[in-house]
Amino acid sequence: MSTTDIYLHIPKCGGSSLRTLFAQNYSSADIISFAGYRPELDWFRATPPEYKARYRLIQGHVPYGVHEGLMGSLPGVRYVTLFRDPVERHFSEIKYGLRSPYHPLHGEFASGRLSLDRWATYPETDPYFENTITRYLTGGPDILDVDTRASRLTPVSTAELAIAKERLLGFAAFGFADDFTRSVLLIGKALGWKTVAYAVRNVSPETPIAPEAYAAAKSHFAMDMDLLRFARALYEERVRMAGTLLEDAAVELDAAIACALKSAPDQRYQEYVLGVSPVPPSPEISAVPRQSAIDRFLVEAS
Repeated sequence: MSTTDIYLHIPKCGGSSLRTLFAQNYSSADIISFAGYRPELDWFRATPPEYKARYRLIQGHVPYGVHEGLMGSLPGVRYVTLFRDPVERHFSEIKYGLRSPYHPLHGEFASGRLSLDRWATYPETDPYFENTITRYLTGGPDILDVDTRASRLTPVSTAELAIAKERLLGFAAFGFADDFTRSVLLIGKALGWKTVAYAVRNVSPETPIAPEAYAAAKSHFAMDMDLLRFARALYEERVRMAGTLLEDAAVELDAAIACALKSAPDQRYQEYVLGVSPVPPSPEISAVPRQSAIDRFLVEAS
């Protein structure tokens, strides 16, 4: 049975950078991408499983369950995702909304009618922006109804939180935006990648969040906070199980990317190919082994 990989791209969680790796590890003909709109998801769900099985990778702003459909489910799927502090993710969205005319609240942001202080508590007005991370694991297609979102969505329940945790246990791999290099290595190993050097994409400059604004927003992301505590514990256990080889591989990968950026800062991708590309020396590693730690980590049996 063939396997289809699914990248559940939660907005503003480092996914644009991760997607540079999908572009390197899969043929373009084997990838189908979604921008996060209900009609495109409804169309895909209405296709038969044999059509869905044409793709090795499904990626985009789609909720869990994209492999299921009106005409049957796609068997043999491997889900991956990236997480981020939900309040930081929420405030990062206002930066994207300011610069993107396609954001549903672009006009509100650009005019100043939707201020930073108001954005902190905006989920009280529009539940579409409440517990977004948990919704992507449990919310179903309704989370993509941008125009009618306020009338369709209800607060995330504890039962839905439990479903999100149960589903996460079945993910092939997942990681965190604030631990990006190790996350990339764990995801790459789980999916059998040969290329793990990413390019930084669509990253807004970090702007400190005032403690008062963070505290005002936090209450609207209680389910997300709970889910991420659960996810972080699972992730740290997987990091611990991976041992020192993962740590050595992460140091090498950071060094390889820094070297590539210095020598060719404008290249589209910072290329590192399993078993081919040399790994530059790093002060954190006294001697680079003949076979790099990156290679050994990616191919070593779990």
